Amino acid sequence: MRHAAKRIFSAAVLAACLMACSGGTTVNFPGTKDGARALLGEFMKPGADNKKLTMELRPTKDDYRAVFKESQTADRSEVFNDKLWSSGNAVVAPKEGQTELILASATTEDFRNYAGEYSAFPVTMISLADNHLKDGVTFYAFKFVKPGETSGMAFEGLTHINGKWRLFPKPWRFLEEK
Repeated sequence: MRHAAKRIFSAAVLAACLMACSGGTTVNFPGTKDGARALLGEFMKPGADNKKLTMELRPTKDDYRAVFKESQTADRSEVFNDKLWSSGNAVVAPKEGQTELILASATTEDFRNYAGEYSAFPVTMISLADNHLKDGVTFYAFKFVKPGETSGMAFEGLTHINGKWRLFPKPWRFLEEK
């Protein structure tokens, strides 16, 4: 029995080392609120390469199609957001002194039914969910804040889709483009 426990422990240590040696990629965290919290914790570590971490969250064509009901809407969102992703300006990062995280989650159904933590998101998410998002998608809104504060660097559109974490920054914004 002791020998089996040692093997299990060794396998767990090896798995942890392999994950750490793979660059600590942001997409390896489980698709849960705890997984989102752990993933966002990577952005708060001293010396974190936030630009690299952010770029790992860039959605693919398949990710857009997994989030949006219609392929034309998915394509429109992808084209709009490609400008941000390609510009190099897409960087998720706390400002100096922002050492705490506020995290909320809501599903497309929560937005449609005014349920759960939907109110932590901009109201435009309700319209987006009503008209454009597929059922069963969970989005996360988060803020990096200074201790004791409730406002700070705010982001919306983090989701776990197709087995990976992806960021759809302000996912409604493409609808505002004329």
